[in-house]
Amino acid sequence: MPAGVIAGGGGAPVFLPLGGGAPVGGGVAAAAAVPFAAPGGGLPPFAAWVYVETAAGKDRGDPVALDGTEVFRGKMGFKDLGTALAPEFVAIRDIGDRDLEEFKGAEASADARLLPLEFQGTVRIQRQWRQVSKLLAQVAFQDWDVIEYVYSEKGPGGGKGAGKGDNKKQNDGQALLYMEAAVFTGSHRDYGDSMICPALLDYVAKEVEKDASVMKQIRKAREACETLNSMMSGSDDSTSQFCSPSKPTAAQAEAINLILRSVVSCGKPPADLSGRGALQELQASLAYGGEPATLAPLAVELLSLPKPGSVPVPLERILQEQSSAVLKVVSSKLLSRAEAESRKAAKGIGKPYCDSGVRGNKRKYASLVRRMFAAGVIEFRRSCVEHVAVFAVWKKNGTQRLVVDARAANEWFESADHVQLATGAAFGNLEVDAGPPICVGGVDICDAFYNLELPAELRKYFGMASLTAGEAGIVALADGTLVDDACIVVPVFCAVPMGWTIALWICQVCHECVALRIKGVSVDNRIVDKQAPPTLIPFAHTQYVDNFVALSQSYDAVHDKAVAAQRELNSTGLPTHDVECSVGGQTLGWTFSDSLPEVSLSPRRLWRYRMAIQEILLHKRASGRLIEKIVGHLTFAGLLRKEFLSVFQSVYVFIRRNYDVTASLWPSVRRELKWASSLLPFIRKDLSSAWSPLVHATDASFWGRGVTVTSRDPHEVGRVGRISERWRFSKMDESNFKPRASAGFGDENEEWEPPAVVSHAQALQPGMSRACSNFVPLCSGFVGGNWKKVDGSPWDRVESIPVLEGCLNELCRSKASRKRARSGKNPAAAHQASHPCGSLGEMTFLEKKSVQAEGVYQKKFDNFMEYVRKHKLQVDTLTALDRAATLYVNFLFFEGSDRSEATTVLAAIRFFREEVVRVSTSLKRASKALRGWRKMCPDKSRVPMPWMVAALVATCFAADGLLDMALYTVLVFVLYARPGEALRLTCQDVVPPSRMCQWWVIVLHPQEGEAASKTGMYNESLVLDNDKFAFVGPALRRMMRGKKAGDLLFNFSAAEFNVKFQGALNTYNLKRVGMVCSYQLRHGGASEEALSKARPLVEIQKRGRWTTLASVRRYENGGRAVEVFNRLSPHLQSVASRCADQIGKILSDGSRASRPPPDP
Repeated sequence: MPAGVIAGGGGAPVFLPLGGGAPVGGGVAAAAAVPFAAPGGGLPPFAAWVYVETAAGKDRGDPVALDGTEVFRGKMGFKDLGTALAPEFVAIRDIGDRDLEEFKGAEASADARLLPLEFQGTVRIQRQWRQVSKLLAQVAFQDWDVIEYVYSEKGPGGGKGAGKGDNKKQNDGQALLYMEAAVFTGSHRDYGDSMICPALLDYVAKEVEKDASVMKQIRKAREACETLNSMMSGSDDSTSQFCSPSKPTAAQAEAINLILRSVVSCGKPPADLSGRGALQELQASLAYGGEPATLAPLAVELLSLPKPGSVPVPLERILQEQSSAVLKVVSSKLLSRAEAESRKAAKGIGKPYCDSGVRGNKRKYASLVRRMFAAGVIEFRRSCVEHVAVFAVWKKNGTQRLVVDARAANEWFESADHVQLATGAAFGNLEVDAGPPICVGGVDICDAFYNLELPAELRKYFGMASLTAGEAGIVALADGTLVDDACIVVPVFCAVPMGWTIALWICQVCHECVALRIKGVSVDNRIVDKQAPPTLIPFAHTQYVDNFVALSQSYDAVHDKAVAAQRELNSTGLPTHDVECSVGGQTLGWTFSDSLPEVSLSPRRLWRYRMAIQEILLHKRASGRLIEKIVGHLTFAGLLRKEFLSVFQSVYVFIRRNYDVTASLWPSVRRELKWASSLLPFIRKDLSSAWSPLVHATDASFWGRGVTVTSRDPHEVGRVGRISERWRFSKMDESNFKPRASAGFGDENEEWEPPAVVSHAQALQPGMSRACSNFVPLCSGFVGGNWKKVDGSPWDRVESIPVLEGCLNELCRSKASRKRARSGKNPAAAHQASHPCGSLGEMTFLEKKSVQAEGVYQKKFDNFMEYVRKHKLQVDTLTALDRAATLYVNFLFFEGSDRSEATTVLAAIRFFREEVVRVSTSLKRASKALRGWRKMCPDKSRVPMPWMVAALVATCFAADGLLDMALYTVLVFVLYARPGEALRLTCQDVVPPSRMCQWWVIVLHPQEGEAASKTGMYNESLVLDNDKFAFVGPALRRMMRGKKAGDLLFNFSAAEFNVKFQGALNTYNLKRVGMVCSYQLRHGGASEEALSKARPLVEIQKRGRWTTLASVRRYENGGRAVEVFNRLSPHLQSVASRCADQIGKILSDGSRASRPPPDP
């Protein structure tokens, strides 16, 4: 068979173009049709398909009745008119709107391009050329269409480019051979060249491009197969089944078809995107819609602002009855000047960033101000409180978005409330019936932020650089005061500035309120994260800042709702762009298929991720900060298919170790990034997928793992699986763990975390930014029953803890054992619960255990009641109780008590008096008195203990033979642990290094112990990864020798340790430099690692388990630690330094230490 005739796979005939060009259907033997041959798939919606050959009883030009058995490739394809055992493929074509008469007749039956090929089973029988040649006809060409471009000045045929003389003649032969090939393949075209058959040249170039595209898709599919096989086998050299010469099984063939379809759907890389450009886009900050915000040189004429003459819409008009609540929330976020200045100083905020072209050009700045004033974005005043500046970023449509650098202004406000939006996780949870694709309809608000009016009292915090009234082109200020041209005026924002910390929350709340006025739109059919997915019958909707999106399998439904949303938004005064509706389409960075109920990454976003990863792999070096950016983007994309996130493991370690330095990528990191790049086409979700009857229960700890499986009714599985149990919990609920914290008080003598503010949006409108409220608890029938063990084994450890929650019979402690354990520890409480004969007002056992300081609360409350009885005060009503509490707070103040005692008293009153819901609202006068106390006596933080001083104390213990207390002192310092936490450690809470982790790990508050941390957390893991304290691990190993897993690590009480600790402080006269308690070890550990830059501030926050950076700053104070050490005598400094050098050897070897000498 000649090279020009190539048989395609699957029994399909092959096009053989005249002129010897590459075949349309060939180029990739046995796989050419596979990427495009999904039966019934890829069909254009308005195609007109006809037969283009006469065969099997069909005439050329007859219309084709499509039934799903066709194989398509672009506008050409084949239809099987035979049987399963004897297929007979006939060529078909989409003629579009062309005249049908062009394709009628039987003259094409002998066309060599449409020769039918016979097949016998799966073995291909190729025809010989002599058989094919009988059907060919000789055609005499009148002209070969040779076109000569002869110019003497250019080209290899003569002129400046070739030189002169004999050298030129000698090279003519080679040059012509080279140019013949170059011109024919389209790689070169120049004046003076001969070009044979230009039409053929263009045709060949297109076909070569098609074949190259096919090969790229094949390579991507092969790469994906290799990745999947490698992840399955755990080996990097796993061979791909995609290119296996053996016949694939039915399951493999289906998987390969899915892979090819996913790869082909990605399309070609965007022509305007390069690897370097993709990486730069991902490194840039993101706009609120998720697209990269690339900095642009500000051009006034390109700015996307409201039209001249526009006026921002008042929030009262948009929000209507909700306006007062929203404005109250916004006003409550405003801080005092002292707080704002303190926050700015702590963060080192200087002058705001301004576009360089505007900053150095008064004329351009004046032009910008005039444009903003014409758009209604700013007004003019005499002065302002805080300054901001502006710059521009590019938008997708080529215009520029005006962004405000409001970092300084933001420090005048508390953080905005959390806003729940629809991410990939929410779209991936949607469920529809198999059938038509998803229709997408939407409308977005034009320049949303700058069409919302900023409350008048807040405008003074957003002032721009001043200029003269003449330059601004005004004659009067916002209050009507007339000014002359030389008067200095300050432009201030009267519209919500894009860059304000609360701007997005305001826009989202406004949009949600407007949307809820549309008929049929409610919170129940809104798509949002951490909520059960709504049904798409008739439609579902979501609001994403300025975008309204409606989804349904009915085009009319989404169109009607999009139009209704546009009408409602316009009625409030908000301008919108045109309504956009389509079958399938892109929205919010996700693509809905136009042929299947499927959602996937948008092609451009996919290619941006893939090309950025390839650029990193090409350079082989990167910083942890850069890899963190890439992994963050990939994690956001992986929310659609969370299996994708299982790729990453080593990247997290690399990020942590090389966060601020550029390092060579580890082989494991390169492998994981390559895997992620290969699997990007599979981040797609078939929304018509059914629930599986198989249910797995999994869990793991540092010691072991467990997996079980059972079978349940798919409807019951769906009912339970649509809602995640974790949705019930959020940071807003953390304050409920601690009554004192929820009361709103702190205590400088006892650590506490600021209470989380409950989202105000919940009070504004039911369902707005709400937490999961429709949680379905697991019934005993679903959890119980027979579970089959799939896997359960330790992590390279002899002693294991089988953590297999979900299977009550096999994996968790039984109800009976829990009953015996709890009743044995608290017999009186158990008797009270089983024999409820006491008073209804008596506090039960669990109510008392809702706080950790139950005994302290009781004592403080008794002291308060003694004061009430002594002075014959009334406490029957809430008003009387508030008055009594206020007097008692004043009494404590003048008695010289610490403010923490008053704080504890008010928290105790709230604990024992149920009518006190919150101190700040129920005991207003007492709360006001406490605030006055705080102003009279500001908060003070503990002085951190320097490391050398801690080593001095530990060496003192070791010299007395108290090695356990010495190790305890160092461990509290290294872990930033609370003193009580370290005393509760058991041997099984100390995890030695293994293959999974090369460092020692300490697990605080394991869930098996049913004892949460002070903030209500379990399983808090701390890694001993600071090389300076590498001796702690061997010291712990020595300490655990001869002990069982459940034995306490330290066998002394807090009181015993405090006696010895105070003795050491007195011996070395450390109290004179502020060393008074063991809690200063926690401060000292954080300060030491911050001072030595062993960890960034964020890592210190995680290690110390502080929920806010404000708590970290209160605890971490490296400068004070240095000051404390410098105040020691030179002799004691020298002694402490020697102790710091020796303590590691003393603890790890157990050798006896000599007692450090105190000051003479």
